[in-house]
Amino acid sequence: MKHSNWTQFKLDAETFMKKLEAQIEVHNLKSDTRSCDHICFRVGSVEEYASYKTFLEGNGTLLIESLINGRNIATFQMRDAFQSPWGELRTIELPSPKPGTH
Repeated sequence: MKHSNWTQFKLDAETFMKKLEAQIEVHNLKSDTRSCDHICFRVGSVEEYASYKTFLEGNGTLLIESLINGRNIATFQMRDAFQSPWGELRTIELPSPKPGTH
């Protein structure tokens, strides 16, 4: 697992969102109707999914974990909000990799 502390995880996510917004502007993809209500954090293995699930549970609340199309997807409400170009975000979706993709 790449992240071992919440501060670095949060900083990496916020940096990614700032870079994404900059590219949206560079490519003139701005829209008044765009909104964002959660972060989707993808992992490369079932083992990574389990590690990040535990990590996120330690920094927030597991709202639901469901089996969807053969893989688990967990949704968390985080204690600390992420600051993004689209406002504060507290929800993270953590999908396990699709079967057969890794």
